[in-house]
Amino acid sequence: NPFESHFLGMFEEATGVTMDYQIVTKEQIPLIVAGGESTMPDLIFATLSTSGLSIDQITEYGYAGAIINYAEHLDKMPNLAAAIAADPLLISAVSDIDGNFYTLPQDVFTLTSAGTMMYMRSDHLAEAGWDKAPATLDEFVQCLRDLEATFGPKDPDYIAFAPYQASHMKYSGNLTKALFPSFGELLEPGLTITRDQTTVAAGFASEQYKRYVTYMNGLYEEGLLDPNCFTSTGDFMKGFINEGHNSISSLLVYMTEEHFPSGNIDVIIPAPLTSEYNPTSSWLMPNRYSAWCALISSECEDLDAALAFVDALYATPENPIDDEGTVFGTCLWLGKFGRDWRWVEEGVSYEQLYPKDQYASRSEYDAGKGFGTAPFIGYFPYVIVDENGNAKMKPVQVQKNLIPNVVENMYVSALKLTEDEYDIYVDAWADIDAYVTQMHASFITGEIDIETGWEDFLNTLDEMGLQDILDVYQAALDRYNSKQGI
Repeated sequence: NPFESHFLGMFEEATGVTMDYQIVTKEQIPLIVAGGESTMPDLIFATLSTSGLSIDQITEYGYAGAIINYAEHLDKMPNLAAAIAADPLLISAVSDIDGNFYTLPQDVFTLTSAGTMMYMRSDHLAEAGWDKAPATLDEFVQCLRDLEATFGPKDPDYIAFAPYQASHMKYSGNLTKALFPSFGELLEPGLTITRDQTTVAAGFASEQYKRYVTYMNGLYEEGLLDPNCFTSTGDFMKGFINEGHNSISSLLVYMTEEHFPSGNIDVIIPAPLTSEYNPTSSWLMPNRYSAWCALISSECEDLDAALAFVDALYATPENPIDDEGTVFGTCLWLGKFGRDWRWVEEGVSYEQLYPKDQYASRSEYDAGKGFGTAPFIGYFPYVIVDENGNAKMKPVQVQKNLIPNVVENMYVSALKLTEDEYDIYVDAWADIDAYVTQMHASFITGEIDIETGWEDFLNTLDEMGLQDILDVYQAALDRYNSKQGI
């Protein structure tokens, strides 16, 4: 078992805590937990997706007393306590309304995990007379016109701007999220929290959203946006893009060196566009917080040892758990520092170390050693240094053009609703989401005129209960701010 020997074994050695392991399946874990004392081991350790359990189920077992409440043991978990103190939102993915949590949070963000962005073929831009990416909304329109004038006459299938798939065009899709901040102060087109963290708003019911769909309708009517943008599929678009029929999309990571005349991957991910409505390039940091299934039985005979082991996952490079400074939280994902990886530029880029003469690729080595199966604990926004240009392009571009423009903002998902508040949300949200999805497409394609249809759109949202949803989330935000002294 490479996961046990290479990763957990490394943490056993550093912490002095040893364990007897038993590998179980996703189907077995819920039965083990439900069996209580008779079947429950001291510690269950899995990704949430492979545990067969949801956060709600885990919380129910916690309420029933089958597993411990970590909030009651933070005095014995200095690394986790320090991580929460540094960022109180860390436990938002796992805690209940009172701050109890029965499994552990992850702080997950890599430069390859972000999705809300645009990709541009820099070789196409250059051929159309652009030596750099457009920086404003006005420049973007002109760039699309120049691309169409350059490539359209010689390629009847050419379309300058196209989403990779229809879901990216949804009001809450990748492409919409990438462009929406260019039209105002709000950072999300869905339910969102204002930058000053005082107010919950519906981005899709704002003047900012109206500006966005008006702009996109202009591109659609001028033939600068794919006419099939609301029906396109990734399976089709992958080949379409790779054949050179498109210059700007919401996903170009599938392109490799062979698709470019230069033999290089000539793709850039530009900084978010600015405008008169938002003169500052603004990119919303993806929601980093999620859950890892780490359940400690309330009958654990050596609770201190179990707590010490999982707490080690939150150790930082500045506070490692071994004397040599080679083992800390992210090492469970990358391996021992200095042996399995090293810095190329400290704090910016790293390189994984493996015998390249014995493995065809880093992914082959990773599979053999257990990389990718370990929990990702800790904020780790570094460029991956890799021999594969396709894998390198995205993180390098994100580090260069998006990270400097990050605006960190609290996500609505971090707010905790009471049972009654949650019922109000559930009763109304599904219908609102479906309605906004439908109207979003109708506004952009011109099926419904945005100017004449806007007031009816807002009135219908109000009738469907949007204000009730905003009210319950506002109450949750007020509670959170009160606890944080904001």
